[in-house]
Amino acid sequence: MRSTENIGAANWIDSMSKISSVEPILLAARANGHLPMFVIYDLPNRDCDALASNGEIKCENSSCSQGLNTYKTQYVDPIVALFKKYSDVPVVAVIEPDSLPNLATNMGNPKCQQAEKAYKEGVSYTL
Repeated sequence: MRSTENIGAANWIDSMSKISSVEPILLAARANGHLPMFVIYDLPNRDCDALASNGEIKCENSSCSQGLNTYKTQYVDPIVALFKKYSDVPVVAVIEPDSLPNLATNMGNPKCQQAEKAYKEGVSYTL
């Protein structure tokens, strides 16, 4: 265990309910000088070809307008607001790590086809 005690770990914000964990992590990082890492991971139809980590936000059709609106206003915007509130704390954010692989390898899956616009627009919005 000693050999791993100084290896960082990312905090997965993979649901809207976990947004509440961001501020305490940022406060602790400010206090101890650590660099917090976050994985932003809740796109509509998230992980569209898997059964284990499907997300909470769904696409209603290929436009995914409702899902994208939820993703932007109820998920991304609150996280960004916290990052801005603690702008003196540098962070590492990994943005939607499964989106590009799913677009590259799983477009034969109807759920992934439906999510294509949501993945592209959602990742662009997050950046």
